[in-house]
Amino acid sequence: MKAVVLAGGRGRRLRPLTFERPAALLPVANRPVVEYLLDHFARHGVDEATLILHHCPYPVERRLGDGTRWGLRLDYALERIPLGTAGGLRLVAGGWSEPFIVAAGTALTTSDLAKAAAFHRDREAALTMVVAAAPDGPVDVRLDEEGSLEVGAQGGRGFVSLGLAIVSPDAVALVPPRRRFDVLADLVPRLRAAGLPVWGYVSSEPGLVVRTPRELLVANRRALAGELPDLVLPGFEIAPRIRLCRGARVHPTAHLSPPVLIGVNAVVGRDAVVEAAVIGDDVIVEPGSTVRGSVVLPRTHLGPGLEVREAIVNRSTLGDVSAGTWVDVEDPQILGDTRAPFRTSPGSLVGRAAAAALLVATAPVWLPCFLAVVIEGRGRPFRSRLIVGARGHPVPLHRVALRGPVGRLLRCL
Repeated sequence: MKAVVLAGGRGRRLRPLTFERPAALLPVANRPVVEYLLDHFARHGVDEATLILHHCPYPVERRLGDGTRWGLRLDYALERIPLGTAGGLRLVAGGWSEPFIVAAGTALTTSDLAKAAAFHRDREAALTMVVAAAPDGPVDVRLDEEGSLEVGAQGGRGFVSLGLAIVSPDAVALVPPRRRFDVLADLVPRLRAAGLPVWGYVSSEPGLVVRTPRELLVANRRALAGELPDLVLPGFEIAPRIRLCRGARVHPTAHLSPPVLIGVNAVVGRDAVVEAAVIGDDVIVEPGSTVRGSVVLPRTHLGPGLEVREAIVNRSTLGDVSAGTWVDVEDPQILGDTRAPFRTSPGSLVGRAAAAALLVATAPVWLPCFLAVVIEGRGRPFRSRLIVGARGHPVPLHRVALRGPVGRLLRCL
């Protein structure tokens, strides 16, 4: 079976998180959300997928590659002008002869795709949307008693979309070329007007679509809590529901309260508290800081003594998802980027100048010894090894290799 992934949206409701990254690469449990979708495709017999890209397209292609990791063939289609949720289908699947899957790039699903496809075939539908019950809150679509999709109706049962649909070639033929066209607003009314059946498949498996920062926080919580059982989480479990990834370092006095995920090369300092939170890759949590019920995105530096609750932290930006407010912190000692260049203060410049002057003044003492070590080491006076630096990254450490009589004398001194 083939699939089309809609990964080109600008993610306006997810801003400012999507200013510099596509929504499909937003991390859920420290993996891009679209990777979970490809995992699901690989488990359910999808062998070819095409990703429609527009906003920040190249990071998606660099991250996913040709699909070899999933045993899929991945192709990419670039929209120069946004064509909506249905407009790109004519561009990609205009010549396909079999029904195919359409999925949002931010969909987290555990739905049985084979059952949904069988439902679509049995009813000879032009389009089948995969939905879930909405006991409270807003609804995306309404179905009548038989399960047919109602357009613009106030009656019927309300459901939320899981970001999945099965589409037949008959539906693609009604999409106008090179024009913005959306599934619910444009394609479904046109299908009903043409007398083609449109159904809703009610899935009993859990899932959601990440469309807002609050939903991103909820997705991370549900992933850590195991409420989305098919998700393959990174790292390894060191205690029940506490996972550490490669290179992560946690101080012995730090307190981790499950569920917790610590990302690749992340550092949790002395007396820090991490409770029901996701710490992203290359994150530094300074001593005494507290992170509760939050998601800290990659490359974020949390200063000492900072307390973060029910928030999303993206480098120097702090978002309160319940209030919908975002704050930019200009002080890198409070919030910042772990890979930001160091700024040299005037005091350190004076210290470096003094050290250089001392080095020159003592050259008659150390220079002959150094030359002797070079000769004894046959041109290789240094030994090198990698250590973990202050920011959690490997740093080469060079040491003088003391060989021969001069080296032994220096070692004794």
